[in-house]
Amino acid sequence: VIKEKLFRLREYWREKLFQAFPEKEASILCAMLLGDKSGVDSEIKELYQKNGIVHILSISGLHITLIGMSLYRLLRRTGCPVIIAAILGGVTLGLYGAMTGMGVSSIRAIGMYLIRMIGEILGRTYDMLTSLGIMALIMLAVRPEYLNNGGFLLSFGSICGIGLVLPRLEGESERNPVKKVILPGLSITLFTLPIQLNLFYEIPVYSIFLNLLVLPFMGTVMAVGMAVMVIPGIQWVGLLNVLIVRG
Repeated sequence: VIKEKLFRLREYWREKLFQAFPEKEASILCAMLLGDKSGVDSEIKELYQKNGIVHILSISGLHITLIGMSLYRLLRRTGCPVIIAAILGGVTLGLYGAMTGMGVSSIRAIGMYLIRMIGEILGRTYDMLTSLGIMALIMLAVRPEYLNNGGFLLSFGSICGIGLVLPRLEGESERNPVKKVILPGLSITLFTLPIQLNLFYEIPVYSIFLNLLVLPFMGTVMAVGMAVMVIPGIQWVGLLNVLIVRG
């Protein structure tokens, strides 16, 4: 019953996206937000792959962070107790993950969210790399073959880039707006570059620069797309996504 409800909800949101956006942009947003790549033109997939940005068409940890933490913080601001807010956020993420196919990145991100929420409930400080290590151990204990899974390696590599490379690039200097936009994407790209070379034996040199341009806008694209799906009468906001996706 739950799977059927989630399927109908995904189809409803898919219809909302196609009503709000031109066909090309709507199909890309369906892949990004709902895990449905059936409508994405093969030429677009090939273009994204050749340019090293095909990962934006997949459900990633960014979705989970945006949904889970936004909901948790919203509930906390309304006075909701920590444990209730954490549970509601976790249930929402679990349902969203199931609706979008529960890929490797989704499992990793949902698990890290739950570990963070356990820390919030117990009053403990959250450490991202410790959380990442716990999820790696759990997932590999269940399915050791993940060690040869490209999605697993790239997902965990991206977080390692944020946790290990980003602090070194930032150094001791104050984070200015330019650093805040560029350095996270650069950190992910630098750490995952050897993984991509090992998996695919090639990488477009300009993909590094394309990712630096694309990644800072992904949060905005997803936030606007989700708002259009769930809030009636704001389809006009989708114009921003059209401009970004076409750009």
